[in-house]
Amino acid sequence: MPQVSPEQLRQEIIGVLKELREALKPKAVVFDLDGVLVDSSERYAKCKEEAGNDRRKFWECFLSEKYMDLDKPREDVVKILRGYLVKRYRIIILTGRIRQTHAAKTRKQLRKWGIYYHEIVFREKGDYRKDHVYKLEELARLMERYMIEVVYDDSTKVLDAIKKRYPQVKVCKV
Repeated sequence: MPQVSPEQLRQEIIGVLKELREALKPKAVVFDLDGVLVDSSERYAKCKEEAGNDRRKFWECFLSEKYMDLDKPREDVVKILRGYLVKRYRIIILTGRIRQTHAAKTRKQLRKWGIYYHEIVFREKGDYRKDHVYKLEELARLMERYMIEVVYDDSTKVLDAIKKRYPQVKVCKV
């Protein structure tokens, strides 16, 4: 039997513990909100009409609570989410909505529509990172605690960035 040094044994134990930690992470699925779980097309149209060609005004309108009551759940995607719940996956919503201005109303909407989730991640006020950068960085944080198997999003740029960084994660365009 070959002699194993204390350092080799230590490294072997650390490797096994890392594998075990990964294996014990709960399975999770990530859903975007607007355009995926939620049909926000009426809010989008109303803000577009109100802002004209002024992009800043459009985003101020869209990222406010002003027309959020026009949003509706996308039952086709909600059904997919519920299928994962039955399989005991953790449901994570990763949204570009602003925590300081949207959190309360968003949670109220989701309760009203019967959309259950374990965790919701909002963008912070003043966070102007591009959506694909923001979501990729937030996904990295989530992957420290979850075994993320699937991401549902409506942005090709977001999904391409995820595929490139995390080829083991299945991406679904909605």
